[in-house]
Parts: sequence; structure tokens; C-alpha cells
Amino acid sequence: MADLQSPVQKRYAVAVLRLDNIGDHILGSGFFRGLRERLPQAEITALVSQRTAQLYEVCPYINRCVHLPDITLKGQDHQLIQQALAEVLTPLIGTFDLFVNPRVAWDYYNAGAVADILSAPRSVTFRQGDELFDSCHTDLIDPPNGLHMAEYAGLLLRKMFGSEDLFPPETWSHGIDSGIVQNKLLKMGWDGRTPLIILAPGASQLCRRWPPFRVMALIEGLVKAHQVQVVVVGDRAERKRYPLPRQIAQTRLLDMRDYLSLSQLSECCRLATVFIGTDSGPKHIAAASGLQVIEINHLPISSTMQLRESWPTGPLWAAYGVPTIQLQPIGDFSEIQIMEGLSIAAVTERQVLEAVGERLPRR
Repeated sequence: MADLQSPVQKRYAVAVLRLDNIGDHILGSGFFRGLRERLPQAEITALVSQRTAQLYEVCPYINRCVHLPDITLKGQDHQLIQQALAEVLTPLIGTFDLFVNPRVAWDYYNAGAVADILSAPRSVTFRQGDELFDSCHTDLIDPPNGLHMAEYAGLLLRKMFGSEDLFPPETWSHGIDSGIVQNKLLKMGWDGRTPLIILAPGASQLCRRWPPFRVMALIEGLVKAHQVQVVVVGDRAERKRYPLPRQIAQTRLLDMRDYLSLSQLSECCRLATVFIGTDSGPKHIAAASGLQVIEINHLPISSTMQLRESWPTGPLWAAYGVPTIQLQPIGDFSEIQIMEGLSIAAVTERQVLEAVGERLPRR
């Protein structure tokens, strides 16, 4: 890629594909800053799913954001994906000089089909060893093992431009988001002084959702043991999935589910003291915002060790660059039990309360 090693002077058109989950977007966010610094005059387009578009609508490093239909998600046939994407992508064919897919993990999101449609002269991604996927790109980078997910973004920039700079994960927001979030919290009952604990117990996958009875007991324990206000975050579906204890005064429990955008969640994290949550997108938003994280993980210790032996990619999706306590189930669980949520249910509210107690003074 020698022709990309020096800054490009012309108006270069670049498409960056990001179709993965929220956490993967956050961990790879530093790529956009690095790309903009290397190609300051480029026209950079982010191709993203509708679920995560709001992340990129406030990204300062891109020129535009194109929403792709969620049909691009896992498991669809390559040809069917191309047909579904034709309406959105056909007007973009031939408009890009460079196509980049920064995802290092397996192509669950049919990025190869998107690259095939756009047919940019240069198409860069990590090699996967899948003939159909690899054949859709012109430049394949062999990913080493043992890196954090955020470090693969830096590796891609280094291969493309020879840059040795590190670009850690970051969050983006509107300039007015901070004031909006403070007003929302005050409206919900925050007094502006009491420490805030953010709680995000849900996740898109069943195996990563902490059970409602644990959540109820944790909230009651937090309010009893600490002079804090608990901010519960999540989407609309989690309002039904997680009923909250009615006996706790509204001023101690602030239900912000379906009330904050993703960029506003990052601003909320900057006002908080501790984040408690599962291995999901909000956890990575909290970490990228600099908030200390207590993670309720679904993988038992024995399972984690087996994964590292069979897939030695290091702490691939761990929170990056912040103090983190990872609480894991103790004991042996089958793969089916893990997928059904039985392993994460074994992490108790007492474990979480003890971890919080190490970070907050007791009443």
C-alpha cells in the first residue's frame, strides 16, 4: 500500500463500512480520527446500519453517513444481500477511490457483499481465510493474535499509512448534549450533587442479560448502602424486560431508558461515578468516556480460559483504558446453559455491591 503511505493531496473519496454492534463501533472509533488526520482533504463516508446511525451523525471526522438496511445483519445469503442493498448502494457505485472494512472479527455482517457492489479500485480489510469474503477486496492484511479490538484499528492505519500513532476509542456528541443531559437528569430528580451510578443490565443477546430479580435486589442494596442516585439506562424493550422497584423514591432511582441518545449517554457517563453493566454497547461507551466500569460478564472463568486457548486474541472486547472490575460466574456451565443466560444469573448482587463498595464510601 505504498501509494497510501503519504498524505493524499486530491479530493479522495473514502467509504468506511461499520455494520457491527455498538460496542464494536466504540472500540473501533479511533480509526476515523486517524483516517481524517492522514487524509485531511478526503471525502469520508461512513456506511452504517440504521441501529447505530446516531453514533455517526455526530462524528466530527466524516463528511456524511449512509444508512444501510438491517437486512445486512448476520447469516443472509451473499446474493440476496446484494439484491437487498442494490437500491441504497447502486447510486454509490464508482464514487469511491477507497473502501475500508476495519472489522477484524468474522464477517457476520456481509461486508464482502457491500465491497463487491461498490467495486472501489482499492478495498482494504483484514484477511479472514474465507474465499468469497477475501475475493471481494484488493488489499488483505493478516491480523496478528493477542491485540485488543481497539488496537486493530491502529494496526490497520499503520499498514495503510505507516503511522505509528495510537488512536484510542472515543465518543462523539453534539456541543449541546451536555446541557441537555443535565436538564434531563434534573427533571428526573437529580439534585446536581449526589453521586450517580449508571446501571445497564440488559443486552441484545439473552446470554448477556442479567436477570430482573438480580437487578431489583441490586438497586435496593445500592440505595440502602450508599448515598447515591441510580440511573438506569437502556432501550425501550428493556422497560418491559426490567421492572423497577416501586418502593424506592423516584429521587433515588432515575429511569432514563429510551430517554437518552447514544451521544447523550456518553455525556451522562461523564457526570457519573461508576458504571455497572453487562458486556454490551453502553459498557464500551462508559469506558470510552473515562468512567470506571464494573462489568457483569456472562462467561465463566473456565470458559474464558478455553476461549483464549482456542482463539488467542487477547482481551478482544474488554473495556479499554479505564479501571475495570470484571465479575464472572463461578462454576462449570455448558455452552447451552451460557447461551440461555444461566451463567450470568450466577453472578450475584452481593458480588456487585462489594465491587461498588471498593469505589464509594458507605453511608
